Amino acid sequence: MRQMESAVDTDRRAALYIRVSGDEQMKKGYSLPDQRAELFEYCEREGLEIVAEFEDGGYSGYFLERPGLDNLRDLVASGGVDVVVVSKRDRWARGDITRHLRRELDRNGVRLVALNSQTDDSPVGRLTDNILDDFSEYERIIIMDRMRRGKRRKAQEGKIVAGPTPDYGFRFDESRNYYEIDEKNMAVMRRIFRMIGAEGITISAVRKALESEGTPAPKGGRMWSRQFIRSRILSDVYLLHSVEEIFRIVLPAVAASLDPSASYGVWWYGTQRHTTTREVRVMSNGEKSYPKVRNSVDVPREEWIGVPVPDSGIPRDLVLAARNAIKENKKCSNAGRYFWQLTGSVMRCGQCGVAMGTNHITGRDARYYRCTSRYGRGVGACTMSKNFRAEKTEATVWNFVSGVLKEPERLRTGLDEMLSREQAASSRNPEEEERSWLKRLSDIDRQKDRLLDLYLDEKLDKARYEAKVRDLDRSTETAEVELERLRNRQSRIRELERNRDALLESYARIIPEQLDALLPEERHRIYKMLNLSILGYQDGSIELTWAYEGPSPDRSNDASRLPGSGRTRGT
Repeated sequence: MRQMESAVDTDRRAALYIRVSGDEQMKKGYSLPDQRAELFEYCEREGLEIVAEFEDGGYSGYFLERPGLDNLRDLVASGGVDVVVVSKRDRWARGDITRHLRRELDRNGVRLVALNSQTDDSPVGRLTDNILDDFSEYERIIIMDRMRRGKRRKAQEGKIVAGPTPDYGFRFDESRNYYEIDEKNMAVMRRIFRMIGAEGITISAVRKALESEGTPAPKGGRMWSRQFIRSRILSDVYLLHSVEEIFRIVLPAVAASLDPSASYGVWWYGTQRHTTTREVRVMSNGEKSYPKVRNSVDVPREEWIGVPVPDSGIPRDLVLAARNAIKENKKCSNAGRYFWQLTGSVMRCGQCGVAMGTNHITGRDARYYRCTSRYGRGVGACTMSKNFRAEKTEATVWNFVSGVLKEPERLRTGLDEMLSREQAASSRNPEEEERSWLKRLSDIDRQKDRLLDLYLDEKLDKARYEAKVRDLDRSTETAEVELERLRNRQSRIRELERNRDALLESYARIIPEQLDALLPEERHRIYKMLNLSILGYQDGSIELTWAYEGPSPDRSNDASRLPGSGRTRGT
């Protein structure tokens, strides 16, 4: 704000208000200097004395919360101005708040002069002003609707609706309508998926590894965000879809342009609706800030529009394995700078099945695993009273597991048997079964289209139409559940194969001395790869199951009951 210091006629005091909303700054006739020059010329011609200038650069006229406008309203309320001059009515305000501000000026005896609407204060003049305000709001809504429809149409044509930056690992082509692979960054994404999905490393550990190696963060800094890594794991741009799946997502014209032998990721348009408001916040020094506040609402999935993007080069089963790894975000405790090897649901209570917690008695520097139900909710929740000494229990478990690793043939035999059982669980050819379920979903979609045609032609009443659609919706849900179950089973088989190869190639070849020297963190990773299950019992013994649990309740054929390594609380 610029306040003038000259003595002026109290009937001719004018305040100038200029505003741009951001992109308009560079347009002729909307920039701040252009508006100011126009207003100065008008005031000089009309003999008005300018007492103050107010400007808001980068603020929408749709909100009251603007620093320049706030200062102007304070001046109006203090009686320091007789007329407010703006270049256009929509520079002053837009929408419903226009009338609110007009009434505020009226209460203080201040006139509003808009150079594009110099009407008098008669009823006809007021009506004309209101019509102009309403037309401006109507024009804004029409423009927004055209933009929204244009973006949806672009996505339906199989084109990316480009934002400021592409998804990490991709880049825009010259037209900014399609993705291309950015090999440098995509190599980082492939490594992230491998670390989380294949090696069982946590998001936090991945973040620390990237930072310690100096891998630049997506925005160019040094610090990686856990939330960013998690969002990438869950993004469908990296999850490969077959052409059959893509055909169910995109329009036929887009599908016809795709390579039938290729796989594609999916970029989704319209997953959320956003509204933006302004807030006035008073800082500790008394100054005001006007931050934008963005509110987002999820859109039903059936309204999303999918756009095919290039193959990321990340196997589908690896993406699914990474998603499964972060699904519950189970964390291995590192309390007291001691790495508890059997947390993260590796060790459970043999009485109630709940994951064991940890207890560190600092006075004696003693560490124990104990039932979280018993010590969290009382004896009524679980009768397990045994505490298992951490060092002894971990040594017992490692002695057993390292023995398996030191016998490669025993390890290979156990893993191969489990893999065979998993493969036998699928009675049909998995690709044939997947095609069958996809065809079923396609048939359901066609049935829905036929029903809608019959209903619109008035050959089917509303009640029967809705009943049949509900039946088809239930069939769709069943088919999608079975399809996901099939894919999870195939992903699990690939995960078993991958972990088997990693165990045999990486650990079974290590000489015994090096194997026993592995760090606790590395031992914990091996336990997760083996899907090691440990149950602690009241008599102090523990039971280890080292092969993989399948979808059936049958347990592995290689379980060992080991002697007690625990102690009773208080003894």
